[in-house]
Amino acid sequence: MSSVRATHGWTDAAAAFYARGQQHSDYVERLGPAIRRGVGRPTSLIDLGAGTGDLGAAIIPQGARWLAVEPNGFMAERLRQRMQAHDLSEPVVITQPWEDLGEHNLPPAEVVLAANLPGMTEDPVTLWQVCTRLATRHVCWVCGAEIEPSLGCLSGFLPPVLRDPRRTYGYDFLLRHLRDIAPTPEIRFVTWTWRQVFPDFAAAYLHCAGLTADIADPAQQRRLEYHLRQHLVPGEHGLMAESPRQSAVCTWRQR
Repeated sequence: MSSVRATHGWTDAAAAFYARGQQHSDYVERLGPAIRRGVGRPTSLIDLGAGTGDLGAAIIPQGARWLAVEPNGFMAERLRQRMQAHDLSEPVVITQPWEDLGEHNLPPAEVVLAANLPGMTEDPVTLWQVCTRLATRHVCWVCGAEIEPSLGCLSGFLPPVLRDPRRTYGYDFLLRHLRDIAPTPEIRFVTWTWRQVFPDFAAAYLHCAGLTADIADPAQQRRLEYHLRQHLVPGEHGLMAESPRQSAVCTWRQR
C-alpha cells in the first residue's frame, strides 16, 4: 500500500467543536479503563494524535514521561494545559504530524497510543511500523467499530432514512492491512455516547444536514427538521444531541 498522508488541516474552530463534544461525552470514562486493562499504567507514553490529552491522562500516572504528538494548534494548547495539571516527568508536545517523527530522535516508551483511528491515517502499515519502533511493551490503537454507516460522531443520532449511507473506515480496515505483518491484537469493544451541544436550532440543523443523505431533497429537509425538533434536548447551554458509538481498543504486546 502506498503511503498516504492523513489530512491534518482541522481548523481551530473544528477542533474546538470536537473538543466540546468530547467534554460532554462519556468517551474517556468508558475507554480509559479498557485501555488500562490492556496496557496497565505505563511509566512512559508516546501519544500519537493526542488531541486534548484526555485518553493519555486517563492511563498515565503522575511522575511518568509523556510525549504527545498533536499537529492542531488549538488541541496542542489544551494538551499543554492538561500536562501542566498532571505532575509529569519531562512532558513534551510535538506539533507536527506523526508522519514527520523521523525528523526527531525520540526515545522509546513503554506504550505507544494512537486513538481516533483510522481518522489520523490511511496508511496503517506505516503507522504500525512507527509504533512498533518506539514501543518497548505495548502498542494500543483505539479504532472506530461502528456497525451502522458513520460519517461523523453524530451519525448515530440520525435515523436510517436520513443517514448518509457512506461510512468511515473502521478497525476491520486497519487490521486487514496489518494481517501479513502483525500478530492478532487483543480487542476490547467499548460502547459509549457522543453528546454535542448546539447553541440553537439553526446550528444543529446546519451540522446535521452535512450528515444527511440527499439533503437537497425538500422531503429530506422536512424529515431532518422534524427529527431535530423531536430529539434535541434543551439544556442550560443549548440543545443537546446524543449518538451511540462503539470503539475497538486493539492492544499488541511487544515481544
